[in-house]
Amino acid sequence: MTRIFISYNRQDGADKAEYLYRLLSPVHIVFYDKEILPAGSNWWNEIELEIETCSHLIFLISPRSLESKYCMDELELALDHSKIILPILIAKDVELKPNLKHIQAIEWYDQYPEPRELRKLFTKLSEESIHARNSQVAVEADHRLLSILWKFISSQILAKFEFGLENRQIPLSLTENFGQYFYYRNLAESKFHNNILQNHFKELDEALAELRGLLWTCWYKHPPNNRQYLIPSYMYESLEQSESNAQIYLRSDKYFEDMLKFQQTVECFQNVRQKHSIVVTAILTYLPSFFPYEEK
Repeated sequence: MTRIFISYNRQDGADKAEYLYRLLSPVHIVFYDKEILPAGSNWWNEIELEIETCSHLIFLISPRSLESKYCMDELELALDHSKIILPILIAKDVELKPNLKHIQAIEWYDQYPEPRELRKLFTKLSEESIHARNSQVAVEADHRLLSILWKFISSQILAKFEFGLENRQIPLSLTENFGQYFYYRNLAESKFHNNILQNHFKELDEALAELRGLLWTCWYKHPPNNRQYLIPSYMYESLEQSESNAQIYLRSDKYFEDMLKFQQTVECFQNVRQKHSIVVTAILTYLPSFFPYEEK
């Protein structure tokens, strides 16, 4: 159900506000202060709460409502909270405020609204409700996808990888996490509805793919018996050869090539870190409820 707040001035809009309330309340949650606010209640706190939790504000525009401090405060509060404003003109020759001029108003001058004007109102409410539902479904789907992916590329996993890189000994399980990540990313349904999130993840994918390529071509599993780690090629060559051959290797062009590949791995990981940081910022912006406190 759509939550609707009706803002009006009692002196020239009460009848129309009550008509709207009775018309809309069977199918929507409608706040209408005459009906709901009990005597002696802290009415402005009630109004603030209702506006903050509604999705739409119907503003009955009349000379008195535009002059009313309370009506204008309700409108400003709704605009500050990015609520959908549905203005209805109930008086002719009214000069609209600047914050309403860009919104197409529905006209209702007689005792009862014309059917075509009512149709406009219901169409707007219906369209916005469908959009809101679709948006929520998309957010929930993105949240589920992120829950699957993040366990393979969390900040903690990248921190462990960085520690292994600094020590020239990366646990093989960390690279297997990246493989699992790409497995799910390559599934047909593994795409974010939020285009900004999707684009940032795509950039992270490219950086991670480059890093994986370097790991599998320039790093070797070690020790040979259980292969728990990946070590850089320049260390592997030194360990696997006799002492005399190792000395020859350390003076060879291949040693410098292998050292260069190791440095490329470090730089590639720094790029992954940068893309990952951008992804975290995007998640905090568009899915702020996702992260546990330790991730933030």
